[in-house]
Formats: sequence, structure tokens, C-alpha cells
Amino acid sequence: MKQTQSPVSRHYSSPPPPDPSDSLDRVLSPDQILHLRAIFEQNYLPWLNFSPIREVHSPLLDLVYCTIASRHLDDRTRAEVAPRLQSLTAENVARMILQSRRSETLESIQCLLILSLWAPVCGVDEDSRDGRLLVASAVTMAHNMRLNEACQVAARLQSKREKGEDVHDQELFEAMNKTRLWMALTNVESLLCTGSGRNPLSKRCPAYLTIFPASRFPVDIASGRDLRLKLLAELFDITEAGLSIRLQSLSETDVNHWHDRFVHVLSDLSRVARVLLPLPVVSDFETFYFQMLNILVHTCRLLILYQTFLSAREYFVRTGNDTNPRWFQEVHPHGLPILIQWGRETMAVAESILVQVLEMDYRLLGTSPDYIFNMIAFSASYVLGSKFLVLQTLGVDLPGSSERLLSKCIARLHQCCYSPDSAARKCAVLISDMLTLWENKLATICADKTCSSSREHSRVSYPSSHYNSRGNHAQQAGTPNSSSSRHSSPQSSSYVPETPHFPQQPRGHWGSMMNGDVNWYGPEDFKDSVLVSNDFGDYSADYGGMPNPIYQHLYV
Repeated sequence: MKQTQSPVSRHYSSPPPPDPSDSLDRVLSPDQILHLRAIFEQNYLPWLNFSPIREVHSPLLDLVYCTIASRHLDDRTRAEVAPRLQSLTAENVARMILQSRRSETLESIQCLLILSLWAPVCGVDEDSRDGRLLVASAVTMAHNMRLNEACQVAARLQSKREKGEDVHDQELFEAMNKTRLWMALTNVESLLCTGSGRNPLSKRCPAYLTIFPASRFPVDIASGRDLRLKLLAELFDITEAGLSIRLQSLSETDVNHWHDRFVHVLSDLSRVARVLLPLPVVSDFETFYFQMLNILVHTCRLLILYQTFLSAREYFVRTGNDTNPRWFQEVHPHGLPILIQWGRETMAVAESILVQVLEMDYRLLGTSPDYIFNMIAFSASYVLGSKFLVLQTLGVDLPGSSERLLSKCIARLHQCCYSPDSAARKCAVLISDMLTLWENKLATICADKTCSSSREHSRVSYPSSHYNSRGNHAQQAGTPNSSSSRHSSPQSSSYVPETPHFPQQPRGHWGSMMNGDVNWYGPEDFKDSVLVSNDFGDYSADYGGMPNPIYQHLYV
């Protein structure tokens, strides 16, 4: 498929070729550098959950801070300095990766860690940027510097001090800081790999469970960040365990074992969620970032519930038994219709994530790492994909307020944008386009029903009252006044969002469409999207394809 560049990406010119004589001091004034550093430290640093290890003069970290924070500059200043900052940053990153032995410093590791979370803001070609590559390079450097052993060293020093042995404060202080950096690296790599089918290079040792005990209530910013580091590590350990589960056979032993492993993982997630739930309201420090942890817990739960269907469906595809529309009934551990039960929960979790997004402070939401918006887009696509297939197979619109919820999310995402090609805006445009496809399909069905009302034997039967109400809604949603919450400018209509990575993208997966022209992504592609090929079989031959009986039970 031919790639197209969106007007949003063209808002800024491409970064100029590196100027060997250019430097941060030549791009920005000292006051501008201090201003952008303050913005980064206030709005982005808390996401890292540790204080960077830096010298008084840390030119690489200052450059990265200013590059990320430049999205907060006014349009004119940003257009002037952002391309030069990005060019400088790209040159230094290339040097770090290609000459890694010479660049193995704590400063370089932290720079790569930060850049893996936030992309530049001046029309970067997303196909050439991979956050996982950046953090993997940082992990490799950290291994060479033996940062992966910092946690054991810190635990050993703490144990010595508890026994009354002499331990220098500076030695323990440095070991703890390196432990925080290593844990932050492993957490970021897990975040970026979650759902992509890739395994993180870094591993967490069990010592982190005792270094930062969750039983201690955070009494200041530092202890709150330590607690978030630990809870994130636990969360990703549990999620990675859940995403690795596969169904081996339909024997009673294997099915029960498959079920019990998922139940254990979901139970562990609930344990972490219980600890996290009250922290945003009882903590006096950085409450927003505890709120975001609750969103991450729900997102990980959504991915694991998604994996239950994916792993079961993969077994039937792998064994050539994927033609039975009632395949899900063959998976009944302990006599339970478990896929039906998990299906109901999956939809509820996806909608709960969107509700939580609306409850966030939009000013801080806009500073979220780019991958967070991929997770939001995944939740929205699951909701719309479910509604689409329920409509196709059962002829009814799934009850609820999903369309209004999605419209409000789109408006909130546009509200929190700090630059025209921010991840938040890309997410908003994608969800808006998917919602428009849904509304157009609904309007088409209504029109077809009106034109063919004399037919008595249609492939799918729709109640006339349903058509009237949904037809009116679809028509209103298509008018300019009613879509004010979703930007309909030329920038939005042809925008090319970034490709997210979620479990083993199948043919027609919505993520594979995101790098192309969204106008090419029509209803046929939407139908063959996130749910069809993975969880519920491929019924894409035509819109009257084989009904999927699981939907008769999932949401009623």
C-alpha cells in the first residue's frame, strides 16, 4: 500500500541535515534552556519514576530535555528551533548506538530511555523510529556497565546495615540510584514490548520486591516514585506471564491448566489493582501518576483477557479446526463457559479505560508517553470492533453509551495536544475515523433497510424501531454541527497515525492500516479488524458471512 504523508506531519519541515558546528547553546538562549529544562522536570520527569543521575553539566541530557519539552513552545518559536533540536538529537543518538562502547555512560543510557518514550515533534518519519530499539540499546549499554547487578548490590548493602555492619552512605546512595535506573529501564522496555510479540532483553531479579516494599506508604515524592517503580515492575511481570500462555490441546487436563493459569494471572492483577486503587486519593504527591497506573492496570487486564481468546483461537487455527462457528463452546474448563464470561468482562474493561481517560487532568494527559495513546486507541478499537460484529451477526446495536463515550474521548485527546503531530492527536484522529466508519455503516444499514423493507427474507433481521433511532443518530452524527467534538479539518481527514503493536497483528488488523491513508480503510477493513481474524474467526467473505454465535451470549 502506498504510504502518504499527512498534513499534520507536514506542519513542520523535515529536520535539516546535521550542522557539525551546531550546538544546544546556538539553538537556544540560556534562559530558553532553563525554561525548557524546568518544563521537562515538572511535566515529564515524574513519568520516569526516578531522578536522573546527572552532573552539574550534562549536555546530552539537557539536549534531550529541551527536545522533548520544545512542544510546549509557541508555534513560531517551535517551528524555528524544533527541527534543529531534533537534528542535533538524532545525530547524538546515532553516535550513541553506532559507537556504543565509547558512549557507555549513565547519561547516554538515560537519554535513550527518555527518547524511547517520547518522539520528536517535527514531522519525524515513524517508520524510521522504533522506541523499542532505543530502549534495547540502552539496556545493552546497561548490561555492559553491570547495572543489572545494582539491585543485588543494594540489597546486600541494606542487609549489612540492618545487621549493624558499617556501610558508607555514599556507596548505598549510588547503589540505590543505579537500582532505580535499572528498574526504570526494565519497566520501559516491558511497556514498549507489551502486546507486540517481542520479549524484553532485560530481566528483573526478585530482589526488587524487598528493595522497595509496597507496605510502606509514600511520605514524599521520592518514596512515591519508588513505590510506582515497584508496582510497575510487578504489573509487567504478571502481564508478561499472562501473554505467554498458550492452549496446547483440548484435553481436559490441558484446558483446565490453561484456564487455571489465566485465573492465577488475573488474580495477581487484581492484587496489584487493590494496592493501587486508593493511592490517587490518599497520596499528597504526584497523584496524577498514580491515576495513570490504574489505567495501566486496566490496560494490562484488557490485553490478558484478549490473550485468552487469541490463545484459544490460535489452537483451532493451528490444528486446522477453525471452520466451526461454535469453536468457543469446545473450550469449557471445569465445565464453565469461560470464554463467554471473559468476553463480557473484556468489553467492560475496554470501556472503563476510556472512562478513566476522561477523568484525567488533560494538561498532564498530554505529557503521557506516546505508547499510552496506543493503548487508548486499542481500547477504542476493541469497543467499536465488538459493536460492529454484534451488529453484523445479530442485527442489533450493542446497548450502552459507547458512541458518546468515544466522542468525548476524541474531544479530550484533541484538548490535551501540545503540538500538531503529537501522539494524542494521532490517537484522536484514528478513533475519530473509526467512529465515522461505524456511523457510516449504521447509516448505510438504515438506508438499505428502508429501500428493501419489502423483502421478507433478508440475511439478517433488524427491528424497524432500531433502524429509526439509529438512523436518526447516524444522520445527526454525520452533520458538521454534531461532530464538533471530533476535528474534521483537512489535517484530521487524511492524517497518517503511528502504527501501534499489539498481539500478533493478523491480516486486516487495524494497526496495520494506520500507516496508510485512512480514506483507504473502509468498512470492509474495519469488519476484518481487531476481533475478527483473532478471536472469532474470519467471516470477511461478505457482510452476510457466517454468524458468530458467541455474540448471542457475550453482551447480554
